[in-house]
Amino acid sequence: MVQVLIEAELTNDRTVRNILDFTDAFSDDLRRPEGVVGGIQSSLGVLLQDWLVDDGSTGDNYDAELLDMVTAANNFRLEPAHLQAIIDRLEELDPEEFRQVAVNNPDGPDALLVQFQALSGDQERAGRMVDDIYGLWFGDEAEITVTSAEVVGLEVVSLMT
Repeated sequence: MVQVLIEAELTNDRTVRNILDFTDAFSDDLRRPEGVVGGIQSSLGVLLQDWLVDDGSTGDNYDAELLDMVTAANNFRLEPAHLQAIIDRLEELDPEEFRQVAVNNPDGPDALLVQFQALSGDQERAGRMVDDIYGLWFGDEAEITVTSAEVVGLEVVSLMT
């Protein structure tokens, strides 16, 4: 399991658009980082989508109020107040799952966790995957950290050489 930790303000329009584009890229066979197997398994984006789509099944996570909030948000410029209301509603609907993928920190940068499966055993491919992931993030590189046992091993070997 590979994890990407993003430390950025959740109510920042740029952060939200970056996260949505990041999620879309993982779903696209042509844009998905090398070595990644399938889409993102857990993230704030995945959780939000789960609550926005009504598949009609019994017990499905769906909230019409949250969908209305997202639909009403200005698509040209997402206002911090709208974003905070959406985040607060999502946290209210599913507090346990929200805590697994996000920290809404009023005293500093917020944190988001993105988890996905990747092929392992090839350090060169792992290095290209990390480069691809950083290439997808259009924010400050200090906001994003990619980690897994293989990525840590890659860093150790790089430092030793």
